[in-house]
Amino acid sequence: MGLSHVHCLTLESQCIEILSNSNYFAVDLNPFNNLKSLELHTCFNKNNIPGLACIFKSSPMLHTLILNIINDYKIVRRRKKSTGNPTLKPFLQNLKVVKIHGFLEYENEVSLTKFLLKHGKALEEMILCTGHCKAKYSLQRQKIRSQMMGFSWASSNAKIAFH
Repeated sequence: MGLSHVHCLTLESQCIEILSNSNYFAVDLNPFNNLKSLELHTCFNKNNIPGLACIFKSSPMLHTLILNIINDYKIVRRRKKSTGNPTLKPFLQNLKVVKIHGFLEYENEVSLTKFLLKHGKALEEMILCTGHCKAKYSLQRQKIRSQMMGFSWASSNAKIAFH
């Protein structure tokens, strides 16, 4: 309850794993009504989706989301169908800036960006930091970029940058 008044919050992967555990997930978090900036460090896998959804649902006024994807090469990153979730609507109404570090252009990461672009009505900027593992102008990156430009975007002001 004490954390519900923070303006800026950073959560490590263990917190997200605990929230994703079905025993803890049954309890909703107190809303973070003052939270403007959220930084998450996590392995991007299907087991963490419930915890991430719980955090997003509890952050209706979030302005900036920074997602640091921890590369765990034992985990296979797969595409997960992203569907609209009405409980995430407040989160998606106010989110303006998304920065994803460790974006390796896996299909599930592209699905996340597609979901945010499709439903983020206030989104102004999405920064995808691919790191050093891809060549600067690789064919794969150009394919992903053109794919993203073809997505349906909720915000006409949104811009995507690759770093």
